[in-house]
Amino acid sequence: MALASQTSHQTDMARTNMAAAPRFRRGPIIATAGTVVALGALAGGWWLWTSREPKAAQAAQTPPVASSASPATGVQAAPPTPSGPGVGSAQVTPPPPEPLSVINMGAPKSRPGAQAVVPPTTTQPTPVAAVPASQPTLPGADVPSPAQPGSSAGASADSPLVNEAERLVASGRLVEARALLTLALTDRGTSETARAVARQRAGEINQKLLFSSTIYAGDPLVEAYSVQAGDSFRRIVANKSLAIDWRLIQRINGIDPKKLSVGQKLKLVKGPFHAVVTKSAYRLDLYVDVPPTSEGAGGRLFVRSFTVGLGENDSTPIGNFVVRPNSKLVNPAWVNPRTGEKFAADNPLNPIGEHWIGLDPADAASAKHTSYGLHGTIDPGSIGKQASMGCVRLPADEIALLYELLVDKVSTVKIVP
Repeated sequence: MALASQTSHQTDMARTNMAAAPRFRRGPIIATAGTVVALGALAGGWWLWTSREPKAAQAAQTPPVASSASPATGVQAAPPTPSGPGVGSAQVTPPPPEPLSVINMGAPKSRPGAQAVVPPTTTQPTPVAAVPASQPTLPGADVPSPAQPGSSAGASADSPLVNEAERLVASGRLVEARALLTLALTDRGTSETARAVARQRAGEINQKLLFSSTIYAGDPLVEAYSVQAGDSFRRIVANKSLAIDWRLIQRINGIDPKKLSVGQKLKLVKGPFHAVVTKSAYRLDLYVDVPPTSEGAGGRLFVRSFTVGLGENDSTPIGNFVVRPNSKLVNPAWVNPRTGEKFAADNPLNPIGEHWIGLDPADAASAKHTSYGLHGTIDPGSIGKQASMGCVRLPADEIALLYELLVDKVSTVKIVP
């Protein structure tokens, strides 16, 4: 049997344990709840992170609406249109034009973004023995042109003389080449096609030999001269017995006659020159005499060709003529022989232009053909046609050159069918 004190103590202990029991039962519950809450927070954060990441990746892969056009078309999106009071329609500034290149210059412009089309490379034909011009080209002078298939420039292969002349030109032997080309023109075996080539090549060569300020070794048609005290171009022509007009010296040397100085070097052309007009071709061929002291004395060398206008209704006479004494005129007056209408020297409507070269018959067969001549025209469209009253007409700049080349009583003009 327990003591009263023991019973009382046990009773107090039992009460204490009963009071603490609820606390001991609530502790695990609270700990469990905390764990659940923590796990829920982690799960929520993980869900939020995983749900957000695909959207960011999708946004990175999808282009903006404004640039949704296909890159292949090269179309650029228009900038946002500003709005608000006073704001008008937005204008898109086009991109600056692309610079032209050597390859596509003049070709249609390709679409932006498209692959550029490069034209095939072509090899240009090389001119046959073309002579590069260092001096300004004379009026109406033949211009070197590349030899095209079927063209006259590429047809010289049927003439050994022309081919040899071109070989000489290529080696710089222009004086010899000119002689061979003249021989080709007089050779009956030369075809008309090869003759055309010979005339063109000779014109190119004489642009340098005769009509430039350069003197080529061995050329018998020119000479060097040193200006003396008291000289003028007229006096030089007279003292040296040159069969040219003094203006030709001024032309080829490019010197103002008022600015001559003692010791100044000049190139002189000796002359004389002659012309042959072929009516069927509307062509005037110019020749020059070879000096008696040179090889081939008494002969003539071909210089170049001009296209001319002739008389209406085939009225230009056939015959042999010589330049009439004192007939060469600059800025002449003229009276129409049919109507009597008079044209003063400075009248811009004067049909014969600025130069006149009168012709005299040179033999009995031509004696009936008087009052004919070479002259200019105010109607360039009549060149190569039958439009004059019978005279031979040339463009203004070309008749000016002939005026300087043909001289009184010496230069002959032969007109053939």
